[in-house]
Amino acid sequence: MSEAGGREERSGGFDAIRDLDGLVAGAVVDGVRVLTAPGEGDQVAAGIVFRVGWADEQLARSGITHLVEHLALFGRNPGDIHHNGTTDEFSTHFHATGSPEKVVQFFNDVCAALRSLPLDRAEVEKGVLETEAARRGSGLAERMRLERYGARGPGLGGYEGFGLPAITADDVSGWVAERFTAENAVAWITVDELPDGLDLRLPQGRAWPVPEPADLLTETPAFFRGAPGGLLLEAIVPATAASLVFSQVLSRALFRVLRQENGLSYEARCDWERLDASHARLTLFADALPEKQAAVVGEVVDLLAALRVGRVDGSDLQAAQASVEELRGASSLGARLLPSTAFKLAAGIDSRGPERLAEEFASVTASDVIDQAQQFSQAALAQIPEGSLDWAGFTARPAWSQAEVDGRAYSRRGQDEAALVIGDRGVMMREPEGFVTVLFDEAEALEAWPDGARRIVGADGFQILIEPTLYDGMPGDAVAAIDAAVPAGLHIPRPARDPDSIPRPA
Repeated sequence: MSEAGGREERSGGFDAIRDLDGLVAGAVVDGVRVLTAPGEGDQVAAGIVFRVGWADEQLARSGITHLVEHLALFGRNPGDIHHNGTTDEFSTHFHATGSPEKVVQFFNDVCAALRSLPLDRAEVEKGVLETEAARRGSGLAERMRLERYGARGPGLGGYEGFGLPAITADDVSGWVAERFTAENAVAWITVDELPDGLDLRLPQGRAWPVPEPADLLTETPAFFRGAPGGLLLEAIVPATAASLVFSQVLSRALFRVLRQENGLSYEARCDWERLDASHARLTLFADALPEKQAAVVGEVVDLLAALRVGRVDGSDLQAAQASVEELRGASSLGARLLPSTAFKLAAGIDSRGPERLAEEFASVTASDVIDQAQQFSQAALAQIPEGSLDWAGFTARPAWSQAEVDGRAYSRRGQDEAALVIGDRGVMMREPEGFVTVLFDEAEALEAWPDGARRIVGADGFQILIEPTLYDGMPGDAVAAIDAAVPAGLHIPRPARDPDSIPRPA
């Protein structure tokens, strides 16, 4: 519908929430699907979810979705209403809590901003985002995504803000017109009936499904050495009641063994996260002090082995199944389900009602849990703080590239066994232990410094830093050849460096 505030009764586009009849209602306002459910008290909670996140971006323009979020919220007075915005792997969410009138104004302001973003503010917000990224740093989960997916899709979580310097006003406008559209959005609000005055007009476009990432792992279970502090295991599994019940059974067992019985971890759990209509991500995390890291790894391996051979604690299974009963009895259940239901609807994922969930949970048996333990163990990628996991049947994640390139080789000064090779197909850094290769047709970004330094990043996450000052006989046109071989749209300009920071040969 074109006019502001125009609304339609629930019709097409809501099939995915038919299981929530009686809990959640739906209508269409200005072409945007809006979910409602009665809340509690005088305050109203509300939000609008767009099915776009960092996994939809390209490395050379990574950070653009988060930039749009900041620009859309610019100028809002924090004292008017409690509000915020979040950008994650697959969604962008603007949400607020306040009086009905203030919530309506928040919705209207966000949609108006998306129709005409304050692009003159973009450079300032880039600086804010770069500071935020530097403060937060990259954690265990981001490293896990990078090792599994490289510099594409979910792997971009390990490159927060990487592409911000290259993003132009035209890039932002094009991204909004493509992804922040009425068809790609679902709003929600905790009311019995929609309030008057909503103006949700947005660009017209299409709904975007959750992207299917390309997994780089050719052999699992696999492992790699990460930062100290804990153990992380991750696997992509079918999104079923059995896998969800298994995650809860495993969480209870981890907490009991690692914290209560052995005092090895403070936090030990397994999270289940829906990715799309068919897949979920299981993430096992257990923290550890440096002197207890090896013990934590060993206990987790032993616990998974015990579950695989059938040692399932019946009380853990019963507790997992009972969790649905707790959900069914929750007050204002429909309102609690609104944010997650909005994302699922935007992503084309069916929402299961509590009755159906209870039936599915009740049908999960100990045999199903054993099967899920086997699937999880077989598909897992483990990030361990020290040592190796080959003794447990895990394969080391490759640390070097497989492809080589032919071309002109430049020896590193003072290290004759190391060389940079620049060829027609790509760039290769040869070290005594192995080599790293980035092919030009698989490049995702090229960082460029005024002094001639370059960093080229491949789709698999391997990257090569080229410091011309460190290589014998490297002519100036060698860097120019790399620049010409990588499409201009992948170049990321970097500011001039302090001359003292430019490396010099010993």
